[in-house]
Amino acid sequence: MIDEMNLPRAIVTSSSRPTVDAHLGSAGILPRFHTVVARGDYDRGKPYPDPYLRAADLLGKSPARCLALEDSHNGVRAAHAAGMITVMVPDLLEPTEEIRDLCLDVVTTLHEVRDSLRFVRYARNHASARTE
Repeated sequence: MIDEMNLPRAIVTSSSRPTVDAHLGSAGILPRFHTVVARGDYDRGKPYPDPYLRAADLLGKSPARCLALEDSHNGVRAAHAAGMITVMVPDLLEPTEEIRDLCLDVVTTLHEVRDSLRFVRYARNHASARTE
């Protein structure tokens, strides 16, 4: 779905590059991302915006036009501080009121994000059809 939409995408992680390569490389999903921003690629880690700002820069996109999917509180804080549209998919910790306030939405699975992207694609296609 995201591949079909040709959306630029990055992994932004506090993990080291060798850890990312080992885990995501062995899962075969690294080629689906245009860049990886790992520990050591930025000065200050999450909750500072540096990792997300680096990813936006590498993708050539304004942070305001980026969607950040996060599973941690500090990740949400970092993405929000970078000025990104932030959606939380909780993993270990449920969102607090503070975290909910920083997010556009909190969803329970990545399938919900996929369904939202389908809606955006549908709306975009129908809007362009009406203007032609």
